Amino acid sequence: MDWTHLSPLERAIHACRIVLVGAESSGKTTLAQQLTEHYRSLGGIWETTQWVPEYGRRYTEILLERQGRIEAEPDAEVHSAEWGPEDFATIAVE
Repeated sequence: MDWTHLSPLERAIHACRIVLVGAESSGKTTLAQQLTEHYRSLGGIWETTQWVPEYGRRYTEILLERQGRIEAEPDAEVHSAEWGPEDFATIAVE
């Protein structure tokens, strides 16, 4: 299969995705960047390997705004968002 001749839809179907999950500051971003460098170093079609930055942190900020947490306690160092199962699905799609 010649990847360069596939349509975007066909590429999406055949693309391999690696999803890293874990606690904050556990090295997910560093590992994602290292994996990208490794695969790009293989050359050929692997040179187009990409990584996607974390979205969970941004989504947490969105939740906090929606829930009025920051407005209620503007000086708090840490704010807690209330998460539901649908929030994890939203992050996965994004």
